[in-house]
Amino acid sequence: SHKVVQRFAMLDGLAVAMVSFSAVTKSAFPFVTMPNHAVRASKIRSMSGAVAVESFQYVAGLAESMRWDLYSQENGEVWVQQALAVQEVDEAYDGETTDITVEHTE
Repeated sequence: SHKVVQRFAMLDGLAVAMVSFSAVTKSAFPFVTMPNHAVRASKIRSMSGAVAVESFQYVAGLAESMRWDLYSQENGEVWVQQALAVQEVDEAYDGETTDITVEHTE
């Protein structure tokens, strides 16, 4: 249906933005932190009627996994807080918001 095509087009737009940002910044996946990702995902979620818009990073091998662990520890709290801040002001968001602090383990 037309709505399904529109929903996939919105997700495709987000994917294109992520790949373009990666190319411009010369970053390689999964080590890409796109500015305003939480805002973009929230808008797509709201317009598409989705419950959530998530992205999952593929991490291959032990060396990349170790690098990803460090990268996500360095950035994880910011990612979570940005997403929660967007949820707080998103009138279309109908879920709970909780103040979460990401704990780092060694």
